[in-house]
Amino acid sequence: MTTPVTESQLSYIMAHIDDRPRTAVARAAGVSVSTLYRIVRQHGGQIRHELSTRREGSLQAVAALYPDMTAREVARATGLSKSTVLRIAAQLSLSHTPDTLRRIAEQRRRILKEGRENRDLQAAGRRRRALFRLEYYRLWEGKPQRTALRLSRVSRRQYHALWYLMKRYGYVRAEGDTSLVLRYSPGTTRTKREHYFTRRHSITFLPLPEGMRASRHPAIMNPQKQKI
Repeated sequence: MTTPVTESQLSYIMAHIDDRPRTAVARAAGVSVSTLYRIVRQHGGQIRHELSTRREGSLQAVAALYPDMTAREVARATGLSKSTVLRIAAQLSLSHTPDTLRRIAEQRRRILKEGRENRDLQAAGRRRRALFRLEYYRLWEGKPQRTALRLSRVSRRQYHALWYLMKRYGYVRAEGDTSLVLRYSPGTTRTKREHYFTRRHSITFLPLPEGMRASRHPAIMNPQKQKI
């Protein structure tokens, strides 16, 4: 059973049947390409098939450009597709000049080299992530590190809690401290929820001794970077 078409669809198809590409005509009319051809045949329309054949100008353009240009460059210059350029070149038995072949070979070598470098970088990234996981496992088991990787001593939630308290209330950390201890001075506006952060994130709040150097950055890293 065929789908009926409206008068507006029929008028559009009959008026634009020779437009190119016909897939765009069918899409604009809301029908498939096969339905478009069926409608034209049923209503006595004439399809100019010569418009679908390759133009002589395309053959001449490809014949002139192909020896000194790659198929992609010819396609870009002529507006043809790369596959069409290659078909015309095969039909006319065209070949590249030695300089063009040398340039194509260099491009291929460069692409292959870049691909190998990208694969090498991806493999290195995977190895580094695996090494971090192994070092974290050793840290959690209480074993010493085997590399000089800097490992965070806190979880992401603890880090954000430290950052919030330091930026919102003005808490500080003792310089070089790697524990979950925040310091406060007499001028610090302390939060009333210190007990919550102690219970939820294991953060300890202590006064800042006089003369102790303080840091306003919450990063807690492993200061001992040694290779075993």
